[in-house]
Amino acid sequence: MGLFLGARVYDYDSIYASDRWLDGGNNHSITPDVKIMTTPGHTSEDATLLVSNVTNISEKNPCVVAICHLWWYEGKDDDPASENMEQLRESRTNVATIADFIVPGHGVLFSID
Repeated sequence: MGLFLGARVYDYDSIYASDRWLDGGNNHSITPDVKIMTTPGHTSEDATLLVSNVTNISEKNPCVVAICHLWWYEGKDDDPASENMEQLRESRTNVATIADFIVPGHGVLFSID
């Protein structure tokens, strides 16, 4: 991130702007259509990037895309590296109620059924 001077860095609960730490909290917005949601399970500090009003991804326009590490890839229900599978399942449920599509940690985009 040091290559992008002046850029803000967002993590699961904070925003870093140069040498300042700003409290982001859960579900903080980067723009009106881009939000960060705390989604523990894989690790306690995981977050999901939710992008809304996405078009041209399918017949569902506009839709919500979640970029996360809650799934390794479509069809893989376990997570051998999960710190807390119960939290992971709860985070998956929360994201699945919001998102139309998932961009998983190790695979290609898939739709939520």
